[in-house]
Amino acid sequence: MHTLRCIAAEWDIVRARLFHTRLGAWLLLLAVALTWSAQDEVSLVRVAVRTGLVAGVLCAAFAAGSEADRAAFRLSLAHPTSPLALATGRWLAAAIAAALPVAGVTATAAITHGSPPRVVFSAAIAGFGAAAAVGGAALPAIVLGGNTVAGVVLALLAVSGATLDPSTAGSLALWHVLGPIAGVLATAAILARRQ
Repeated sequence: MHTLRCIAAEWDIVRARLFHTRLGAWLLLLAVALTWSAQDEVSLVRVAVRTGLVAGVLCAAFAAGSEADRAAFRLSLAHPTSPLALATGRWLAAAIAAALPVAGVTATAAITHGSPPRVVFSAAIAGFGAAAAVGGAALPAIVLGGNTVAGVVLALLAVSGATLDPSTAGSLALWHVLGPIAGVLATAAILARRQ
């Protein structure tokens, strides 16, 4: 039960940033830009995954990328918590925050294209999974390198086009699960060394 409270406490940090820093504004701008760019996009899955990829990195950067965050990890670990709880909490908070623009962009694109509910649901799940996976996979690098690493990851996503062929969405389901697990465990290992 104590571990669950430690994980939930990390959500308070990201939630505060969502409303009291530029994170909320950046996510809103991201949603508007991706909604506008998706007007001619045929694949709702591609739109949702593209949104999830960018939002996942952005939220992970706001969850753990600043110098103050990385310095505060040492202080947090001095309290009765574990590195695994801290890493899980930051990842989960970033994934929940990244789900907001995914839901908004997916719903807007679905209304615009008149997509059936089954397609909307599967696209939203793919977008949520992409946000959680890329946020978890980027978290250890962001903890080590800060927001500079997050900028590099976002640039790589932009250069690659952050696209997905809808026919390969099923094969990425394993990455949606293994990405966050590997990322959280690697982040916990990094934090354990900093204790």
